Amino acid sequence: MILSDEELFASAETQQARMTARDYSSVELTCAYLQRVETLNGELRAYVAVDADAAVAQAEQADKRRRSGDCSPLLGVPIGLKDIIDTADLPTTYGSRVFEGRRPALDATVTKRLRAAGAVILGKTNTFEFAFNGPSPLFRDARNPWKARHVAGGSSNGSAVAAATALGTLSIGTDTAGSIRNPASYCGVVGLKPTHGRVSTRGVGELAGSMDTVGPMTRSVADAATVLAAIAGHDPDDRHSSEQPTQDYVATLKAGARNVVLGVPRAFFENWLSGAVEANWRSVLAELEAAGAQLRYIDLPDLTRCLELWLSITAPEASRWHAKTFPMRRDDYGPAALAGLTHMQGSLGVDYIRALDRRHALRRALVDAMRDVDVLIVPTTPTTAFSFEAAKAGKVSSRTDLSIADATTGLTIPFSVTGQPALAVPTGLTADGLPLSVQVVGRPFDEARVLRVGHAIEQLVRFSYRPPRPPAATSAA
Repeated sequence: MILSDEELFASAETQQARMTARDYSSVELTCAYLQRVETLNGELRAYVAVDADAAVAQAEQADKRRRSGDCSPLLGVPIGLKDIIDTADLPTTYGSRVFEGRRPALDATVTKRLRAAGAVILGKTNTFEFAFNGPSPLFRDARNPWKARHVAGGSSNGSAVAAATALGTLSIGTDTAGSIRNPASYCGVVGLKPTHGRVSTRGVGELAGSMDTVGPMTRSVADAATVLAAIAGHDPDDRHSSEQPTQDYVATLKAGARNVVLGVPRAFFENWLSGAVEANWRSVLAELEAAGAQLRYIDLPDLTRCLELWLSITAPEASRWHAKTFPMRRDDYGPAALAGLTHMQGSLGVDYIRALDRRHALRRALVDAMRDVDVLIVPTTPTTAFSFEAAKAGKVSSRTDLSIADATTGLTIPFSVTGQPALAVPTGLTADGLPLSVQVVGRPFDEARVLRVGHAIEQLVRFSYRPPRPPAATSAA
């Protein structure tokens, strides 16, 4: 059976209904995605490893489960996993020569939970080396599906591209400073960073364990809620995992924006925002207000030193995780990871403890600032996706010249430091055809409300998730 693009760009919810109705099987859906990956991935570089035989075998099992009456939430749905998440049947290289060819003995907890929910794992998606900084020396960057000469975003770039171009129903990424939300913003998809501790990171390569998160990258907020329901929950084998009870993330989605109190910061990096980004943000706020939401302008604590605080925490945590390989294999590290880890060496324990104290104070201050609102609504990134040339130059032009760090993570990193849930929702396109996005930020462990507001935004703006065409091959990147 030949499946149309309409079927392949459909949501997991729609595909589940079609498979239950026997319109097509998981095997047919999986084979259609595998063919699409074979056709497009050479240009997009979204996947770095695919095992077609294993994927089809998983799909066959899903079809058997369905025939026996199983109605697991992701049954038979093909997905991609970021190449820092352990999979016993596929390589996990962290995008680095240091771990080239590595095959883990066990699945990560999130992989196990996805398999239990019936997901079919197509393959592993592209990532920065160690999800840190700079393209993988093994695989290079994924390409932005809207403009081939533009970046696809941070370390979950392959997952974003796969979701945006229907190289699978959805993808899983990780986020420590913005690496789910930033690629989601640049590629026009939904990206959820859950509260730190909501989803287990056991079996996931660490950048900064006290801020690392795992979350979905999808073409609908409803799919993000379904995935979160499947992967969230306490894991006793993960020291960062929270025992906070999970919620029914799908049930409350359709409640809409009426009577929701939306926090709008009186000051939020306005001198960084491009005109298109700020206009889009204001437009979304106006649409939400017209739909019955209440806007409340609030003062946030000073967020201007969050990158410095993030680095103070990340330096010792990353150094600890790399302690066994960085001294012995330093020549195998790519230039960006090598420079970053070299700079991070030698941080003092007392500085780390002071940084943790500052993080705690910031978290309390930010949550306190939100005491009279349900969520915050802010832009996801200061600009749309910028060119590879700008990335190489290290400078992005907006109302002021921004460093790459500020351009990519300046608006996401505060909520990584505080550990709060944050959702990137695509909301439109610029005149030159690049996606725009807003970020919904909630109180810790209030993902249900974040997703509800994100779904309301999605229904109001009706953004099309489909890039106009696959990018033409180019040597520019």
